[in-house]
Amino acid sequence: MNISTPTPTSQAEASLNQMSSEESFEGSYVCEWNSQSGKIECQQDYKFQILQRIIDQEDNKDGRQTIDQLKEFGITVYLAEHDTVNLTLLKQVISHVTVNKNDRSRDPHENQRCILYRDKSGQLYNLTVDNGSGGLASTWKQLMLSFSGMQAMVALSVLTRAFACINPESKVKPGYFLGLVLGLVLAEEMSQSVLNVAMLVQGIPSVAAQTLVSGAESDWPRKIAVFSLALAAAQESGSAAQKISTLLGIAMSMTLLGANLGSRAWMHMKWRPIGNMFGPLTPFYAYCAAVLTGLVFPF
Repeated sequence: MNISTPTPTSQAEASLNQMSSEESFEGSYVCEWNSQSGKIECQQDYKFQILQRIIDQEDNKDGRQTIDQLKEFGITVYLAEHDTVNLTLLKQVISHVTVNKNDRSRDPHENQRCILYRDKSGQLYNLTVDNGSGGLASTWKQLMLSFSGMQAMVALSVLTRAFACINPESKVKPGYFLGLVLGLVLAEEMSQSVLNVAMLVQGIPSVAAQTLVSGAESDWPRKIAVFSLALAAAQESGSAAQKISTLLGIAMSMTLLGANLGSRAWMHMKWRPIGNMFGPLTPFYAYCAAVLTGLVFPF
């Protein structure tokens, strides 16, 4: 894990862009009449310009005005002193943000947060954490866009029937077909169920925060489900080992599909995240809630 502190000149841009979503400035514009173009033109970067002017002021050496302006913009500021920055502090901040995450009924620009680092001289810097999760965050966003609720519901229905009607006397090896369909064709619908639940149901503020808290970046549940189906195909036809592997793979696949459907339903119905309501067992209860929601209100 690397902790980086940008220069003061980049602090304004980092505070308003690095720690917020791309939709942070929705509904926040300054519009002026442009006599050359003959049109009213709206600017989205006026907050950055105002904050940069405050940072450059001579009487802002202690950064107090910078913090006040961020608060005026509606940004929650977490301040870390120079002798307190460590992994424990970052986890505490993540836990506090998760517990106090605002209702999804509010606009995105009302949920902005940033962490500022203050050195011995009182100078403020935007604090960012580089733990190698940029690629995972990009993948997660892509999966959110390409996910098909209809395909997931159809797959869940088919798996339910296969789970209930499996015939141990059959000569067919179901692992080949199911492993291919679930592992490749329905990769988006099967992937990152734990991350989806953490972000959309539990309320973890970012992908980087989730990887920092959990320490896991790989999608192990999906890998185990697909591997179980592939293992079933390699067993002797009609054997007890094939039956157990197939049932395990189908059960895990149904759970993954239910969790992904439920976590998206939780987000689109704008339910409040559960935070850390159950302490260390919160991820488990959040996953169970997502599966149940996916079965009742699939999205």
